[in-house]
Amino acid sequence: MTHARTSAKSVLLSLFLFTFCFPTLNAKTKLTAKEVIETFYKSYLTRPFDTKAKPSAPKLRFSKSFNELLKVNEKVCKEKAGTDICGWGADGDVYLNAQEYKPESYQKAGLTVNEITNGKVAVSFNVYPSIKDHKNSYIRTMTYLMLQEKSDWVVDDILYDNVSSARKSIQSEIDSYSKN
Repeated sequence: MTHARTSAKSVLLSLFLFTFCFPTLNAKTKLTAKEVIETFYKSYLTRPFDTKAKPSAPKLRFSKSFNELLKVNEKVCKEKAGTDICGWGADGDVYLNAQEYKPESYQKAGLTVNEITNGKVAVSFNVYPSIKDHKNSYIRTMTYLMLQEKSDWVVDDILYDNVSSARKSIQSEIDSYSKN
């Protein structure tokens, strides 16, 4: 009988720990908005950029509405653009805001990531750190506007140089082809 009580207590204790402690442990492993962007850029800026074979790039997760906008953009480009350059990122790297770049590593690029407010993450780096540029023309700044979906931080928009919105640019391209 004592063994049965001990086993029952062990089972109950295990269930209690699993039910009440596991969600807490799991919540601690969730990344903050800043950590999502910082982790992405540390990987993205370290991959080889000057090889003929395109290395697989790490992926950022986008919000449901941003993904829907990208699908509409892709569809419009496929149906109406013909041979025009069309689509988000068709004329440059959307994460570097550049057509030409050689960041070498996140350390050499001088990556800085700061969370301005909850879900608003500023990123700055140099796309050509090997070129000593006194005018800082190779410095890129972007602000990621993020929100939580299913308790994970996802990108909802990107502001380039705090002026140009990725969403607005994509929508503008859709609108320009939809008029035709």
